[in-house]
Amino acid sequence: MKRFPMLALGVGIAVATPISPSGSWQGWVSPALAAQDVSFDNITSAAGGVTLTIPHIEITGSSLSKDELQALMDGPWGISTADTLSKFDATAFVIPEIHIEVTATPVAGKDASTSESVVYRDIRIEDIKGGKGARLSAAGMSSDVKGPVALTASSGKILATDYDFAALARIAYAAATPGEAPKLISGPSSIENIHWTSSNAGEINIGRMSVGAIKARPLVTPLAETLATLKVLGEANKPMPPAAAAKLISLLADFYDAVAVDGMSASNITFKVPDPSFKNGSIQTIKLGSFANSRFDELGVEGLEVEASGGHVKLGRAALLGLDFKPLLSSLAQATRSGDLDGDTLKNLDWRNTVPHLDSFELGNLDASVPQGSSSQSLKLTSYSIKLSNYAGAIPTSLHSRLEKFVADAAFLKGQADELQQLGYKSVDLSSKADIAWDESAKALNLDEVSAQGPDMGSVLLKAKLGNVPRELFAGTPPQMQVAGLGVTLSEASLRLENTGLLDRIVARVAAAQKTTPDKLRAQWGTQAALGVPQLLGGSDSAKAVGNAIASFLAKPKTLFISLKSKDPNGLGVTDLMVGGMPNPTAILDKLDVKAVANQ
Repeated sequence: MKRFPMLALGVGIAVATPISPSGSWQGWVSPALAAQDVSFDNITSAAGGVTLTIPHIEITGSSLSKDELQALMDGPWGISTADTLSKFDATAFVIPEIHIEVTATPVAGKDASTSESVVYRDIRIEDIKGGKGARLSAAGMSSDVKGPVALTASSGKILATDYDFAALARIAYAAATPGEAPKLISGPSSIENIHWTSSNAGEINIGRMSVGAIKARPLVTPLAETLATLKVLGEANKPMPPAAAAKLISLLADFYDAVAVDGMSASNITFKVPDPSFKNGSIQTIKLGSFANSRFDELGVEGLEVEASGGHVKLGRAALLGLDFKPLLSSLAQATRSGDLDGDTLKNLDWRNTVPHLDSFELGNLDASVPQGSSSQSLKLTSYSIKLSNYAGAIPTSLHSRLEKFVADAAFLKGQADELQQLGYKSVDLSSKADIAWDESAKALNLDEVSAQGPDMGSVLLKAKLGNVPRELFAGTPPQMQVAGLGVTLSEASLRLENTGLLDRIVARVAAAQKTTPDKLRAQWGTQAALGVPQLLGGSDSAKAVGNAIASFLAKPKTLFISLKSKDPNGLGVTDLMVGGMPNPTAILDKLDVKAVANQ
């Protein structure tokens, strides 16, 4: 029953946004201290398994009378609550303590009941004008959860700025007007020194959590009305009817469109898990970048370290950048406009349009060691990034990726471990690059570079240009995609291989198995290539040039370069590759300018 402390604080402060009018307020016994100084004692409210108790409230410099404040707290609450709060000014609103008791009734046959007791201390709202507090603070919070797994929690100072209670009340009870934009409801806020401990020896400590300014607007269906509906559905303990599921999805889509946050972060985190092999864990920062219009600018982790018996994981940074849920939420909302979410609706949904869009992913400074028997296997990565853009439907048509120094023990590569070790590689060290982009106006797909390289192995570099690539290839219906694929043409392509050790090791191993020398084996392979490749490719001059270049490379493996370019400016199409229903190498090579050279 974890709960974000600021939410409980907002519930505890009577002038916040009470959603349910079913609670009753009792015990208004203290007289006003002065014309505009008001105090209340022994306030209680109970609703939905939650009991809230405030022993004392003191308001200094109130613009509302005691009767007006009591009416505000007694309810009923609605749009008029926001109007009243917008007229509320005060020098200070002070609550020494707030007590919240929560009891969750277990579902039949499921977990035992769980209860939680929460206390907030020294709550102050200062310089309230028009229902907005310039500064809201609390000295701290403590929580005690009893149930199958007991949990205690506490925090230090809680601080929020420009906290607009009138705006929150309007968001709770009003419906959005057409084109209404989110407005500021809270400035930056923070919580210091958060601590959770569970009875099974789990522990989490957070030095600081911070939230940037928050903007929001009312939902199309008022929040209070929606929550009341969902509460009834939740109490039924039955599968949600299709109509209710449709309503919930519409709410989620509207909510993520209605809220904008200037980023969130948690820093100086340590944690323990109930596992005897675990030693310690820490995270420097968890970051959620700015969020608006269903899109996160960043979801990232920095400075992760985990130590366990025989192994460790260290990570400098991992982040998703530009994660956009709008395609998913918009598609689902569109599908539920009929007010139902039955099997036919889901069946007719084009799931390709629901895929969230991602701008990029970054991973840096990974260092892992995993126990394996009496030893450990290590893996290191300097960096990896992939950037995606120019989406056509669900498919990014521009891709740029970089892998820098992926270094791992050969044993990590399960399927290839034995082969690599037999070739003498105890570890692998790989880097790669890919730059692929679609030019819609030219209907061209350019593979500017697809490459990989490894020390003591070699490198490979592929380039290509494809033509007649329309949008339908990425975002059409399945039949349109198939037709578009058949129309794609090859303008040019090239392949460059460089050997810096891998081929030599392969030759040495095969030569040893065949009881011959590496030089003799290279000569044998070269002869086979010089004769076999031209025969395979139809025997043309271009085929012979390719065969001779491969033969030279095998005989003295340094570099091999082969390039192809269509003689037809419109490119070489699928129909050009087929003669009589089968590929015809001679016919194909006759339509290409071929260049093949070795060791240059």
